[in-house]
Amino acid sequence: MAAITALCAKGPPVRQRRLTLVVVRFRAAAVAGAAACAGHGGRGPSLGLGLARPCDECSKVICALGCFRRVVYSTEDGRLVSVAPEALLQECQPSSGKRLQRRAGSEAGGAGSAGAGAGARRGAKGAAPVPPARRRP
Repeated sequence: MAAITALCAKGPPVRQRRLTLVVVRFRAAAVAGAAACAGHGGRGPSLGLGLARPCDECSKVICALGCFRRVVYSTEDGRLVSVAPEALLQECQPSSGKRLQRRAGSEAGGAGSAGAGAGARRGAKGAAPVPPARRRP
């Protein structure tokens, strides 16, 4: 999202208001059988497209910037979907990191907001708390 914000930081010129944002995720696709490997020159697994739909926070930023007329993203089954930025808000979901923070916050019994309380810094299954990152002078 930093790249998008930098792109439109000073207010995009009129020409740039017609941009299309393309978001894809590559993942290793398992190749079935030795015959399939031979078809790839024996190089092993090939790349396939994974789910890259913008999360709820990214969707809000994309809409707020107003410089994109379309957003194209890849789906779990390898398709590319093209939607208007406003349509992203209707089907967006929290990112996996945000869901993890919420889960950690609810497991801590509401001991502060997610991301700020001790529960958010706790490791998996009640492990000892992880110290906060040190600030560099």
